[in-house]
Amino acid sequence: MVANGQVQRLIDRRISSFKALFSALGVPDPAALAGVHWAEFVGPAWLRKSAPSALVLGGLGGWWGKEFLGPAGATNLVQRQGRLLRVLPMKLIVAPSLLDGRPAVQLHYPPGSRLPWPWILDELRQLDESTLLGMTLVKARRFPRIAFPFVLHKSG
Repeated sequence: MVANGQVQRLIDRRISSFKALFSALGVPDPAALAGVHWAEFVGPAWLRKSAPSALVLGGLGGWWGKEFLGPAGATNLVQRQGRLLRVLPMKLIVAPSLLDGRPAVQLHYPPGSRLPWPWILDELRQLDESTLLGMTLVKARRFPRIAFPFVLHKSG
């Protein structure tokens, strides 16, 4: 389900165009993120259709969104058997983006997490007052900086 017209324009957008959009956005206030955010895949059809299956491989089958637990932490939410479960906690920091060097909210998966999560980084910027643009990328230097976009919508 697409929440608004701005997000609708992100459907079928080329993956290479998201870096410029992300670079134009501001960093959200971590304290204002507290609460539940439901996710939506954006970008080209191949990405929107393959992302749910790719997340199953990493243990995030049924990924529904994220819950921000305050200014320093978050957790993923998955929907299983009609319930939302909290899985795979993350540390939240504001740091220079690996995509453009400007400040971004970064979500780091802890060492010891199931692979591939210790190598993955989610970066967030504010798309509008209730929507975040997220970019998922591999943080290892030897990998190209290809980022996979998603949006998070604040619930309630």
